[in-house]
Amino acid sequence: MNQGIILFTLLQGLISFIDCLKIVMLEVPSPTIAGESVELTCSYDLEDDKLYSVKWYKDGSEFYRYVPKDWPHAQVLPMEGIKVDTSRSASSSVYLRYVDLNSAGKYRCEISAEAPSFNTAADEREMVIYALPIEVPQISIGQRKYNPGEEVTANCTSPKSKPTAKLSWFINDSPVEGSEFKADYSATLHNDGLESSFISLNFVIQPQHFIKDIIILKCVSVIVQVNKKTETQVTLYRTDSLKSKSDNLQRNSVSENLSQVGDFACPRIRSRNHLELIMIIVIILITFNNFNPMDT
Repeated sequence: MNQGIILFTLLQGLISFIDCLKIVMLEVPSPTIAGESVELTCSYDLEDDKLYSVKWYKDGSEFYRYVPKDWPHAQVLPMEGIKVDTSRSASSSVYLRYVDLNSAGKYRCEISAEAPSFNTAADEREMVIYALPIEVPQISIGQRKYNPGEEVTANCTSPKSKPTAKLSWFINDSPVEGSEFKADYSATLHNDGLESSFISLNFVIQPQHFIKDIIILKCVSVIVQVNKKTETQVTLYRTDSLKSKSDNLQRNSVSENLSQVGDFACPRIRSRNHLELIMIIVIILITFNNFNPMDT
């Protein structure tokens, strides 16, 4: 008989569990990018109960509640990093505007039924916030003109972000690899919770590094979690090639100047020949005028 009572109690409890309110699905977008607006959704099934309230918590503290019998139905409790848009929030969702790093945390949805059951159901999810860089990485380098055999030292710094950006070097679009290259990497955590990355590069230039007498040195920044990629590059020039080009320009300039001198000299020569011709003509005319046929 005792076994029958126990079985009946368990069965009644199971039926009660099946029939009571429950959360069907909780949606908390994650990861979310800082500056975006997101909607948190808490779908529930009341079964035979009547809804008393829906409450939202972040890290254990309440920031939003919806009570159908109250007016207004929605109420917002101030919290850092939480900006609720009540015009877009309701009994099963809450809309957060312009999330930031302070919006990250564990979100909990709690559903309560009216009397007589006073049943309660709750579920929670984590929201991760990423802050993406708004600028490209910056390269600093001592000079831009090199010859084979000379040493290059360059540094690249990424803008602040969260999570940390991964930096890498490329020479003429080929990744920097091998023992001839020395690269040191470090990351810095700032007071605002953002991080920046730093990578240096040291190598000796080889003739094969030059393509048409230039080297394209590129620094690429990648935030792997969201596949965000930015890059910047500088151009290095071969010094002896620049000198050769400068010498050619100087020789061409001298030749051009000499040609211009010749052009100026020719008019003077032509002018002198014209004068002599005119003088001859004048002499002929004078002689002709002085000639008298009667004298012969």
